[in-house]
Amino acid sequence: NKPLIYHSYLYDVPDIKSTLTTPFVTLKGGATTPFDPDALETLGKIETPFVLNLTGVNVAARLFIQLEGIKSLYGLDLQFCTGLDSAALQAISQLSQLRTLNMAGSDVTDDALQHLASSKTLRALDLENCEQISDASMSHISKMSQLQFLDLKKTAFEKLKITDQALISLSPLESLEYLNLYGNRVSDSGMVHVAKLDKLQFLDLSLVGITDKGVQALQPLSNLRSLKLLYNTGFAGPKLTDACMSTLADFKRLNHLNIVGANVTSDSTDTFKSLKRLTQLEVQYTGFNASDIEKIQMYLPDTLIVK
Repeated sequence: NKPLIYHSYLYDVPDIKSTLTTPFVTLKGGATTPFDPDALETLGKIETPFVLNLTGVNVAARLFIQLEGIKSLYGLDLQFCTGLDSAALQAISQLSQLRTLNMAGSDVTDDALQHLASSKTLRALDLENCEQISDASMSHISKMSQLQFLDLKKTAFEKLKITDQALISLSPLESLEYLNLYGNRVSDSGMVHVAKLDKLQFLDLSLVGITDKGVQALQPLSNLRSLKLLYNTGFAGPKLTDACMSTLADFKRLNHLNIVGANVTSDSTDTFKSLKRLTQLEVQYTGFNASDIEKIQMYLPDTLIVK
């Protein structure tokens, strides 16, 4: 559950109850309309972490300047916002308590993102479907050494994508636990760099150009709990066969595995004997037949198999 994982980074010691009950506050304001000072004064009195929701607003730097000093403002939701230029990001970087920043679908650019590089508190950064984010952003993101959650998902239609070259820059992110590269232009050679992020627990490599060799390169990631390797005929994606299944069998902490579209066969069914922690397995459009699925279910009686 991505939202649950993302919002857990608001807390020093996250628990499901706190995460599910995180307050979300919506304020009226925009590029030409400042926030109400009385409302800001009220927010300043809040003692527990909260998220300010400005989804879809045309913003400006002065809005974020108004937010300085609000001690419990731990999260900003700026999905689909416009106006996220360099001045706005510079102002956001001054919010000294900020831990989560969601700019999915916004107009943020590589140049603007450089102003976040100095952040010492940001733990979760969501840049899903940001059309103007490319490899150039990675050198800035790599300086956020405390980052634990990074979403770089693309729709697969964007002109600008993340490539293998950018993955080299991710190595300083030693605390990273969640990485989404869905729909980006990365390949087997880039997986060598991903494999250095040994704290990764959630990894999405759907619709990327890797093969068995790329999956095998991920073997050092022994902490993985969720691995998504979706292949779609219309968009391509991981081209996987039985040859990578022995590597997948080593990920013994996996709760969720998606190998939709993989060219795996009956020869791989015994692989699942070792994946005792799986709660969900997605195998649509693979080479497994009905008897293969029955055999896997026998090995994993408590696992939901989506077929």
